Amino acid sequence: MTVEEGLLTYLRAYSALTAKVGDKIYFAEAPQNVSPDYVVFYKLSGNRMHALPFSNPLIQISYFSENEWNASEGAEIIVGAIRSFSGYMGTLFVAQGVYVNDRVLKQGDVFHAPVDVRLSFMEE
Repeated sequence: MTVEEGLLTYLRAYSALTAKVGDKIYFAEAPQNVSPDYVVFYKLSGNRMHALPFSNPLIQISYFSENEWNASEGAEIIVGAIRSFSGYMGTLFVAQGVYVNDRVLKQGDVFHAPVDVRLSFMEE
């Protein structure tokens, strides 16, 4: 299982997040006609170890909303889901989830709250 597949499985099962966005959690990009609130994530860097089958990629998980406070609250839910996480995301065992950074940005009529995280795991 890839880190993207594991993270998608985990986020779609994280009840605090699905309570806000339902199943509108996507890898890489959201469908053209999706309405806020929704989440999109993608891997920014692979960051693999050369001598070991170990990886801790930087991943951006973005919460989109028409309301700044909802975007900020959504970002906090994502931080809570990842910070200090250790366990299975699908069949992928993540040794540690680390919160790196978050902010809220205005993009047209939508507020974008990107949350940067690192997930440390053994590659299969």
